[in-house]
Amino acid sequence: MRNIDIIALIVSVIVASIMSIITVRKSSIVVRPMAAFLIFFGPLLYWFIWVFISALLINFNAIKNMKKGSFTYDFRYYSLMLMAVVII
Repeated sequence: MRNIDIIALIVSVIVASIMSIITVRKSSIVVRPMAAFLIFFGPLLYWFIWVFISALLINFNAIKNMKKGSFTYDFRYYSLMLMAVVII
C-alpha cells in the first residue's frame, strides 16, 4: 500500500509511452515524440493517482471493518465500488 504512487507513476509512463507511439505513427502531420509523451503523461499521472488512492481508501476501510467484524454490505459501499468501476 505504500508503493501506490510508484505504481501509478510506472503505469502512467507505460500508458503514455504506448499512446504517444501510436499517435506518432498514425498521425498525418509531423508530431514530436517527446511532446506527444508529455501531453499524455500529465493527465494520465493525475488520473491514475486519483483512481488508485480512491480505490485504496474505499477498500482499506472495508477491510478494516471486516477485521473488526462490523462490515455491512450496504448501498453506500456498493455505490462507491460501482463509481470506481465506472471511472475505470
